[in-house]
Amino acid sequence: MPLATDVLDVLLDPWRSEITTRALVETLMIALAAGPLGCWVVLFGLSYGAESLAHAMLPGLVIAALAGFPLVLGAALGVAIAAPAVALAGRVPAIGPDTGVAVVVTSLVGVGGLLALAPESPAGIHGLLFGDVLGVSDAELILTAALAGVVAAALRIAHGQLLTVGFDRANAPAFGASPRMRWRITIWA
Repeated sequence: MPLATDVLDVLLDPWRSEITTRALVETLMIALAAGPLGCWVVLFGLSYGAESLAHAMLPGLVIAALAGFPLVLGAALGVAIAAPAVALAGRVPAIGPDTGVAVVVTSLVGVGGLLALAPESPAGIHGLLFGDVLGVSDAELILTAALAGVVAAALRIAHGQLLTVGFDRANAPAFGASPRMRWRITIWA
C-alpha cells in the first residue's frame, strides 16, 4: 500500500495549498451561479450577446484601473454603456442583431485596448480580460459569494416565468406569464 498512499499524496498535494483551495472555491461559486444562468441564456438564444457583453466591459475596467476605483465599479460602468449600445445596434433592421452586437463589441474592445496603452496603465492590465484565479482575496471571495447569491435568488424568483415563456411562448399568457419577457431580456443582452 505504500505506492497507493504515495500516488494519493501526489494527487492531493496541490489542494493543500491555500492558493489553489481559494481558486477552487471561487470557481465553484461561479459555476453554481453561471450554470443555471447559462441554461436560460442558451434557451433564449442570447449566447452571442451575453458572451460579447463580457468583452465589451473592457473600457470600463480599464478606466477603473486607471482611476484607482474598484474593478467591480468599472465592470458596472462597462455594462451600463455596452448593454444599451448592443440593444440599440441590434434594433437597426439594416444590420440585424448579431451584426449590431459585433460592431458594438469590436468598437468597445478597441477603445479598451487604446485606453490600456496609456502610460498610466498599471502593470498586468491583461488580467482585466483574463483574470487571475490564483490571486483571489478574501474580499473577492465574499463579493463572488454575494453576486452568486443574487443571481441564484433572481433565477429562483423568475423561474416560473422563465420556464413558461422559454418553453411555450405562444401559450404563456394562458399561464399568466408575459411573452414579452423574452423581449425585455433581449434588450439587456
